[in-house]
Amino acid sequence: VFSVDDIEKLNYENSHVAINLRCKNFTIIDDSSAIDLLTLLFFFPYRIKAIESPNKDDDTQWLTYWVVYGVFSIAEFFSDIFLSWFPFYYMLKCGFLLWCMAPSPSNGAEFLYHRIIRPFFLKHEAQLDNVVKDLKDKAAETADTIAKEAKKATVNLLGEEKKST
Repeated sequence: VFSVDDIEKLNYENSHVAINLRCKNFTIIDDSSAIDLLTLLFFFPYRIKAIESPNKDDDTQWLTYWVVYGVFSIAEFFSDIFLSWFPFYYMLKCGFLLWCMAPSPSNGAEFLYHRIIRPFFLKHEAQLDNVVKDLKDKAAETADTIAKEAKKATVNLLGEEKKST
């Protein structure tokens, strides 16, 4: 946990705010990817323990967190250019993610999932299924086209190689 005293300085570079935090002899540049990396590494053992435990309630807790985190990441992808200009945005993001991971029945992930994400999903499930099916079909079509083009290129390359020998 970082206090206000831990903040060394604010840097305004490349159209975003980077907050340099110093903790003993270890410096963290607190931007989106650093927070993501810290949450992945710090909670990694808990995720494995949740998967390996006979109790499936903790699995549901982590799956719920990852659904909320995914929705948050998509929203942040489109709004980060604006949000990063707000002072202490990355510290607020870190606090938000900690709230979502809190090991309590009323943690943020459970709250957001049951109040916002689940009702939205249930209302639009058929449309989302159609979008996923369309994307899957287009991906398969694109993969087939690429495979055909690769075969043509290989045949052409082998044909040119035979002519030169």
